[in-house]
Amino acid sequence: MSNRREEEAILKLPHLEQYTSRAYAAVSLAALLFVLGTIFAREESATLLSLSLFLLLLLTASNIFMKAEALALRKLIVEREASEIAIEGRELKVTTIIKNPTIIPLEYAEVVLNYPTTFKLVKGLPKTVLTIPPKSEVRLTYVLLPRIGVHIFPPVRITIRDLFGFFKSTADVGKTFQIRIYPKPVSIVGFRGSYSTKPAGLSRAKRKGYGIEFYGVREYVPGDEYRWIEWKASARFGTQRFFVKEFEHEVSLNIFLILDLRSPAFTGSWGNTAAEYVARAALAIANYSLRKGDSVGLVYIGDRVSHILPLERGVRGLTSITKELARIEWPKTHEISGLNYTYLANVLKKNLPKYLPRERNILVIFSTLHYGEGLGEFIDVLKELQARNNIVFMIVPMIEFFEAITLKGVQAAIYRIRAVRAIEDKQKTINTLLRNGIAAVTVGPHDIVDVAIRKLETIRAVM
Repeated sequence: MSNRREEEAILKLPHLEQYTSRAYAAVSLAALLFVLGTIFAREESATLLSLSLFLLLLLTASNIFMKAEALALRKLIVEREASEIAIEGRELKVTTIIKNPTIIPLEYAEVVLNYPTTFKLVKGLPKTVLTIPPKSEVRLTYVLLPRIGVHIFPPVRITIRDLFGFFKSTADVGKTFQIRIYPKPVSIVGFRGSYSTKPAGLSRAKRKGYGIEFYGVREYVPGDEYRWIEWKASARFGTQRFFVKEFEHEVSLNIFLILDLRSPAFTGSWGNTAAEYVARAALAIANYSLRKGDSVGLVYIGDRVSHILPLERGVRGLTSITKELARIEWPKTHEISGLNYTYLANVLKKNLPKYLPRERNILVIFSTLHYGEGLGEFIDVLKELQARNNIVFMIVPMIEFFEAITLKGVQAAIYRIRAVRAIEDKQKTINTLLRNGIAAVTVGPHDIVDVAIRKLETIRAVM
């Protein structure tokens, strides 16, 4: 977040001495005593007027005291400490440090430690009343369960009051605090298939081609290089027949993982949205492919922004993708409607081609297909990408499956009945894609990685 936006957050609430209901009651009482003092006899009048004057002096003193505390409130310094590397689902300890550089103590300060609404509070109190001593500091610690992506901690809200509660002053103190939460690693088991990996990183398909790993021997034909003659095998048949070595075909893929993580992907129970599962799957697939020597790039498409990471290999590529996944933005509530395919089509048509090498690329698109208009335009863009010798296939997380993860018994049964219509509509969209030559498959929460890797290895075997 830029410094300008942080400064705007600091100045969002002015430091005002606000009258409370007690102050209005005290002023009303002082006025009533004054009026009564002018009506009653001299002795009673003196007492009533003295009480009225006392209340007015008390209000004035409290107001002066509050102005001094409000001055100190303006000069408070707020700092936050948290882990530099935070992973979703693992406890995040956040410490807020409130420093008072003035000589004025802030008694009975009400402190609200705001945190992102997408997080869960595990331990600690986000709201407390305390005293902030002069020339000192206080530390407040609480523990949260974070979720993947970039999140903003609002400024700390502090309210101070005078001793009698006549006045109060409320302010947002300190800067906004941004933190990035990385996706948790997903283990991949049981994917050896028809390939293995050399120390250099490239994968081998179990078919003959150019490489260094021995595949088999065949009879010599004119045009074969003499250096590949297998002399031992040839010696068994005398001088009339010669055999040459064949080697396993080495394959390295160019893979772009395209994540359409707009608002609909974020619906579902805590920690079980399609967006979170897709992000974890993308990291697992990237890790898997990079270990095979492939080049992997990432396209992130959100409601308001889109980012494209170019193809990279090895540890550097994995680091870049991990950092990019930690930049996923969570939508605001009012953003979960009015989306279409046009924005997605524009990103793929205008921005992606400049990152595509001339050789064949594999574009794996993760999208909930939960939009209204622009499907035809989106299909045209995909067909154009295929015409440029790219392989395009879509993995469609069914939101309805993700929403039902935590439901059980009758609730789950009722939800399935209500979700039938939505699933049928989604299947119509997928059928439209298939009719237009776009490969698409639906997935649930637990088979995203499996489906993607098996598809990639099927492609690898024929390249």
